[in-house]
Parts: sequence; structure tokens; C-alpha cells
Amino acid sequence: MTELEYLQLKDIPYHRVIELFTNHYIYENSERKLHDIISKLKDSQAVNKFLIYNRTVWKVPEPLELMKFVNSLPFFLFSSTETVCLAGMTLAIARFSEIENEHDLKNETVVGYFLDIILICQKVKLKKADSFYTRLFDILIAESILIRRFGKKDEM
Repeated sequence: MTELEYLQLKDIPYHRVIELFTNHYIYENSERKLHDIISKLKDSQAVNKFLIYNRTVWKVPEPLELMKFVNSLPFFLFSSTETVCLAGMTLAIARFSEIENEHDLKNETVVGYFLDIILICQKVKLKKADSFYTRLFDILIAESILIRRFGKKDEM
């Protein structure tokens, strides 16, 4: 992905990035697997401690720090990069939703965070050609083009 494409993707509302990523994950893996991952995260004491710690120090971990944490969880040690990415996105959503004044968050900051998680996971993917991430970025770029052409849904 070029830097220009990266910047253009930041125009997509963050909730739409989440929706597109989740739909793409379900399409390629299954809704059952999505629910299994979310269940594992909810039931994990390590995840709860991680979120409490980050809440206590008033920070959102850097994307790389977050992904290192996810990779350290036993359930995700041998998981696909797509599954690890979904777990990272889910934890990021949990942390951002804990921030009291959501209006202080700039959309481009949150989208940039999500894109950084996706790019980190894409880098470690062994099969690069025609991968989950290639198809995901095609979907995100198409969404970005639609937004630039027709405007955001809330502007219509």
C-alpha cells in the first residue's frame, strides 16, 4: 500500500473500518470463529489485566506493543495472522471505547491505529500474494473511493 492510499484510507469512519474488517474476516473464516476469538479474549485474565493496566496509566498501547501482547497469549501462539489481527483490533476497540470522551478521538487517529495493526500483521504473513490483507485493502480502497466521490454517510 502506498503512503497516499494509507492517507486516503484515514477518511473512512473508524466504525466502518471495523465493520469492513469484521465482515471480511467472517467471509473468509466464519462467524463461529469470530465468536470463539471474542470469547477467548473476554475470558482471559491476562487480557483483563492488560486492559486494566492501560486504563490505570491512561494510555492506549502502541500497535506493535498490542500485537506483541496478543502474540504472547497461548490461544494465539499458533493462530493465523488474520486471527491475531482480529484479536488486536478487538482489544483496540475495547480500549478506545473505555476512553470517556469519545469526541476527543480524531477519526484519522483511530483509523490510523487500526491500519497500523493490519500492516503489522500483513508483514508477518508468509503468503503475500492474494492474501487476506490484499483483499481487505482492496475493499478499504474501494470504500475510500466511494467516500471521496459521494461523501461520508453522515454527510448525505
